[in-house]
Amino acid sequence: IILICKTLEKQILAIEKVLRGVLELKIPVPRIEESSERITKVRNRYLVPFTPVDTATISQVVGCEEHKNLAKQFFA
Repeated sequence: IILICKTLEKQILAIEKVLRGVLELKIPVPRIEESSERITKVRNRYLVPFTPVDTATISQVVGCEEHKNLAKQFFA
C-alpha cells in the first residue's frame, strides 16, 4: 500500500484504512501476516545486503534517458 501512495498523507490514510479493516474484522489477521511475509521476502531478495550509492557517479545514472523512459512508463 505504501509503495503506491505518493505522499505521506496518503500513506497514513492507507495504513489507517487497513488498521480499521482489521479492527472491524473485514481483513483477517492471517491475510496481513501473509502480506507481511511476502513483502519481507521481496525486501530480502532485492535489498539485502544494501549497497550504498556511489555519490561520485550518481549524476551519470540518475536522470539518464533509460531512467526517463522508465519513469514515463510508470506515470503514464
